[in-house]
Amino acid sequence: MDKPLSADQKTSILKELSIDAMKKNEATNDTELMIRLGMFKSGEGEFVRKGRQGGWRAYVEGDMLARLEEWKEKSVKEIGIENLPPLEKLWPQ
Repeated sequence: MDKPLSADQKTSILKELSIDAMKKNEATNDTELMIRLGMFKSGEGEFVRKGRQGGWRAYVEGDMLARLEEWKEKSVKEIGIENLPPLEKLWPQ
């Protein structure tokens, strides 16, 4: 950004980026969308859960990891990013 931030601005940014704030924000916690896409099962919690590294592994099963990889590759190419490592390497256990 190359723009200095005041202490109040930094505090505001950190608050908005907290797991609690993301859980309350439909743009970052759209569980219903993930259910419709078949990436999440209804009644099994929220898309944003605890905010712990690797926690997604407890919820990803069967061919879901392959579908997430496919979605990730398509999504990052749309914004001009290529050759990201697999999800399992991005978030090691």
